[in-house]
Amino acid sequence: MLYQTYAYASPFFWFSIATHAVLLTIVIAIYIYQLALIYQTDLGEPLLTTQFRLAKLKSSTLWIYKLMFLHAPVWTTFSIQQKMFANQGWLTAQVIVTLIFFAAAVWLFFNIKYENRDKKWFKLLFRGKDWDPIIKSLQMLREMEGFNVGN
Repeated sequence: MLYQTYAYASPFFWFSIATHAVLLTIVIAIYIYQLALIYQTDLGEPLLTTQFRLAKLKSSTLWIYKLMFLHAPVWTTFSIQQKMFANQGWLTAQVIVTLIFFAAAVWLFFNIKYENRDKKWFKLLFRGKDWDPIIKSLQMLREMEGFNVGN
């Protein structure tokens, strides 16, 4: 795609693609980490060690959510063209929208964490039965920290 659009793509398009590539590479690395945890899990190990590994596996999903929210501002920059700079109204609107998305994405990145699980905005974003095991895993990891498991 980059080769095909090289002649007419704007620098903003290239920046957007590069940002997506970096974020997706990190997300894929987390998926590989999760696969490694799955393959390392041995039911013959002590129960606490196995539970610790499975809790780490589930809780690492939280990082994927955090990183995926960082894509939000990049979606606002794909279509920026050089000719937009001639029209201050469009440019101002674009900057405002991108900054709003950027601020929201950064705020979510730093605030999506176990400690905020009971807040209304967190429950609104992550409601449903698929999210409950992740919260329980994070809670289990907090409890296991005192046992010095997995170190």
